[in-house]
This record gives sequence, C-alpha cells and structure tokens, in this order.
Amino acid sequence: MSLYSEKDAGVPGIRPPLSHDVAEIIRARILSGELSDGAFVRPDRFASAIGLSITPVREAMHMLQSAGLLSLVPRRGFVVLPLSEGDVRDLGIVQAQVSGELAARAARRMTDDELAALRDWHEETADMLRLGQPLSLRSVVTEFQDPIYASARSPKLIWAATWGSAHTPMDVKITLPSCRQAVIGHHDRALAALEARDVPAARQAMLDRETWLADMLATRITQLRARRKATDPAA
Repeated sequence: MSLYSEKDAGVPGIRPPLSHDVAEIIRARILSGELSDGAFVRPDRFASAIGLSITPVREAMHMLQSAGLLSLVPRRGFVVLPLSEGDVRDLGIVQAQVSGELAARAARRMTDDELAALRDWHEETADMLRLGQPLSLRSVVTEFQDPIYASARSPKLIWAATWGSAHTPMDVKITLPSCRQAVIGHHDRALAALEARDVPAARQAMLDRETWLADMLATRITQLRARRKATDPAA
C-alpha cells in the first residue's frame, strides 16, 4: 500500500511524487526493524545515502511524522517512534473488524472466476509454504486479501484496511512451521467460506486471521526487544 493520495492511485500517466517513494523506503525499514525505536534519521544524511536531494527526503519524513512513525527533534533530525506490542494489538482490533466486513461483502459479490483465480493462487502459495520457501508475510497476506477487498466494492473500507496493513510490521519472512501452517489454515477457512457464499463464516474467518496476525506480530516485537536488551542493556 502506498502512502500517496487515493485520488492519484491507478490514474494512467500519473505517478506519485518522489517523496512518496522515499516514504515507502523509510516506512519499510522502520517496520522491518532495520531502523529501530529511538534511532535518529537525519534528512541530509539519508538523502546522501540514497543519492537524492534533501527536499523529497525531508517531505517524506514529514509524511511519516504525520503517520505517527517519526517525530521531529529540533536540530537533531527525526527519531523513530516506538511501535509497542499494544500498538500492534490495537491496529489488529481495527483491522479485524474492517477486514471481516469486507470479506462479508465479498462473499456476496465475488464472481466464480474471481474465486477460481484466488483458489489457484492460494493452492500454489500453500504448496510453496509447505515446501518451506521463506515467503514474505506481507506479500502473502496482501496478495490473498487484495482481490477479496476489491470485490467488496467499498472504497472507504478498503482505504481503512490498506492503511492499517501499511502500518503493521509484517516485513518479515514466513519461516516457522507453525506460522506457515497458521497462514495456510486461515486462508483455507476464508476461501472455503467465500466459495460457499457463507457471509458470517467469511467475516469470522478474516476477523480471526487479523487477530492471529496481531497477536503473532505483537509477540515478535516483545521478543525482539528482549533480545536487543540482552545484547545491549542500555537499549
């Protein structure tokens, strides 16, 4: 999901300004943990590191400040704000409700061809996960939900769901067997409900998926902080 305005998205011949591209780079580094809590990010140094002028970089950082990922410290630059376990769980509560409603609407509106395409994608992805391929959690989650959301034909709800996904720290690989099995299981349930046109089951399946994601990612944040503190007590 890009941080640029919805009105610019998908318009032929129009692409977001360069500052939005920079914002996506920084956002990904924050949510992956590459830029950790409390790290200072100076616009001039970051611009030099990626070979750009300072203007789009400063604009990007102000965008991320508005999104709650950075804070401006006078004369020192921008600092990465902490994303707590509670923050992730709170995002999950909102995400679960919106995602569940979109799935409920999709259960009524997805065409047979759309469902068949999603089934093919799911089976192929599930096979790769069973073989242990370290797929991106963000990619697997978004590629499954995007056609479901699109078929719901509810632009404002889609905007809310994609905004929530963009601020959730899913920039990790699916490596643990338990995580692979959970992703496959949640997608199996949701897809079966959609194919059966079972509105309550589709809503619950996606709600459960988002709740599981939030719990898993919140636990991961706690574990990463504990490891960081063990290696650097001053952290």
